[in-house]
Amino acid sequence: MVEGARGARWPLGQDTAAMGDLETAQELVAKTVGQRLGTVYDRGYSWAWSQFVPAVERVAAAKTRRERVLAAEGYWYIGDIHDLNCAPRAAVRAYRKAVQLDPKFAEAWRELGLRLGEMGDHKGEVRALRRALSLGHDDPESAALELKDAMENVENAPEPAYDNGGWFDAPAPTWDAWELLAERRADEALDLLKRKRSMQMRQLRAAAYGARGDTERQLEVWEAIGRGRGWVLLGLQDWFFLTKASWNSPRFWRALRAAGKRFCQILNKQHDGLFRAIPEPKGQSGTAAERRRYDRRRRLIVRYHIARTTRNANAARKLAEQYPKWTEVQRLAKRLCR
Repeated sequence: MVEGARGARWPLGQDTAAMGDLETAQELVAKTVGQRLGTVYDRGYSWAWSQFVPAVERVAAAKTRRERVLAAEGYWYIGDIHDLNCAPRAAVRAYRKAVQLDPKFAEAWRELGLRLGEMGDHKGEVRALRRALSLGHDDPESAALELKDAMENVENAPEPAYDNGGWFDAPAPTWDAWELLAERRADEALDLLKRKRSMQMRQLRAAAYGARGDTERQLEVWEAIGRGRGWVLLGLQDWFFLTKASWNSPRFWRALRAAGKRFCQILNKQHDGLFRAIPEPKGQSGTAAERRRYDRRRRLIVRYHIARTTRNANAARKLAEQYPKWTEVQRLAKRLCR
């Protein structure tokens, strides 16, 4: 995530009611689908549900072909969000809306097929992938291989990736809880999770409190995660459900500092300047040098955000002096040292 991304830089500050303006809704949907998916994750759950999703629904209600195609792209985007948030049922619903609005949308057919396959519906997967291939998919070779695998799975079906309330290797009830969050049923998700203490369950509970807008409870859970044991694998869904107040709280970043080396999964987009200041090592990936650089970046990102959220000018200045190519920290130091 980039500093200030959670709503601060988006020029259209309209609330849900403003989505009744078709032109405004069209502009918001077009700008969003024209950017990388990470921009929606940067702005988070509240923005997605209060602005982007209503805008897509408003455009979908219009009658022209152009508007229906734009709305289809919006639903495809929403499907990808649900997919990355481990909610394949919600993703399938969104992809189905996309292909209903634009039956020639090859990429949406492909995503629909792949998600159906993950849930064990291989006949549905074959039908959707065949449709994607017949429409002239951008990568026909990959699409043909996916269709071949799907046809083999019809004859000899593997275990579904999502089964028994779990998600891949995650324990039950992770899948069901993520699906409830996709349906904006955070209280039911929390009731399902109860007081399960595994790291995955705690992270899911933190996401549920974020969906409910309960920053205090979310921070309490993250502080428990920082004190706990086991890997803290931060995924896009953790950032998506993090409230703006949690993002701007030193308590969240101190919890990650307390997790130490247990905290991993940082992305280049969070701090592009840092990845330029500390470039990838040459040679084979997975080397000791690469791991050391990764750990160094992780610690520096936490230091940066603690300085940002506590408005510690001295800490920001020290980081800026040490890493002159780290553009984000240069901007922070300049702002705090005025």
